[in-house]
Amino acid sequence: MDSNNFKLKFQHYIVIFILSFLLGVLLYNVFFIFNKTKVTTSYSSNGKHSDTSEISLVPITRDITDTNFKSEIKDYDIKLTMISKKESIDSADRIINEITPTVLAANSSILKKLKNIDKYRITDENNICETFVGSNKLAYIYVDGKDISISHIKNLYDTISQYSKKNYAVIVIIDSEEEINKRYISKLCASKASLIFTKGSGKSTFYMENNCLVVYNSSYYNNSYTPLIDIVFANNEPVSLGIKLYVKDRSKKVSVLNEINANAKNITKKLDESFTFFEIN
Repeated sequence: MDSNNFKLKFQHYIVIFILSFLLGVLLYNVFFIFNKTKVTTSYSSNGKHSDTSEISLVPITRDITDTNFKSEIKDYDIKLTMISKKESIDSADRIINEITPTVLAANSSILKKLKNIDKYRITDENNICETFVGSNKLAYIYVDGKDISISHIKNLYDTISQYSKKNYAVIVIIDSEEEINKRYISKLCASKASLIFTKGSGKSTFYMENNCLVVYNSSYYNNSYTPLIDIVFANNEPVSLGIKLYVKDRSKKVSVLNEINANAKNITKKLDESFTFFEIN
């Protein structure tokens, strides 16, 4: 083989190699873009976890007409619609129709009066709901506040603990117009629930205990803000939870944020309009 032919073949192989390499890089990036779990925040594991993914969650407790808010949450993974027993059926219908729920939490007495809800995942006092985002798992437990007792809390503790052992992020929704006994809340936090929504005293907003976040008064706080939640999983286990506050009235943003933080207990970081993360479980 003369030297010219050898050089041509060599150059030909080099070109094929470069093209193959570039094609491989392109295909990898396309695969990664379309298959990765959506990341909604700038969570950093500080080197503790190599494989992290996130699930975004927004609680819906009222009729939403704010177009900016709808735009903010349109790509959230979980829209958790919580219908209180005090809501009228017309009001409940409006809440559901305004933003389509991923999960609907309500008392069975309300659910049986609503139309066309079979298409939704539902949790009530008789049913626990589970959702899966990729390989990450969440369980939703609705609790009727009037049914809470020592024996009921013990059963809830055991149920939540079992889900937690299976690496579920457990979300508890307590439907009550009265403040729940603090001992009961502490017991649920100790069960390794990740997130609890409940009624609190006065202007209570957030509370942390045993790496569980308690969100107080999300449906009672004058509709001035909505807590946006980001749950971080490492190797399919919930490890961190982020809070971001959406303030409805921009002109009152500073005063609303100050009041929220002033009424938060056991929260070691200031909460604002960007995500603040806390370890859970």
